Amino acid sequence: MTTSERKRFDELQRRLSENPSSRMSFFANVTGIEQPELANNPYDNWARRATFENKAICMYLGIEYNEDDFTTSGEALARSWAQSLPGKE
Repeated sequence: MTTSERKRFDELQRRLSENPSSRMSFFANVTGIEQPELANNPYDNWARRATFENKAICMYLGIEYNEDDFTTSGEALARSWAQSLPGKE
């Protein structure tokens, strides 16, 4: 995903999160993507729903969905966190 595509994606996602009725309407009218099935635990439900929403927003904006654009490895996250620690030189 390019920088401009990511900005458009983030802007639409922000607008949908700020207006619950628009969010419900937007995701209720998604066609071409199967709604996620319920899982046995809340984390899996959240992950499936997030994937569905990311795909729907990408499809609406005409952006090719790539799962790697929405995942961060644990190692990369740890490095990012460690850089903000005081005394790191």
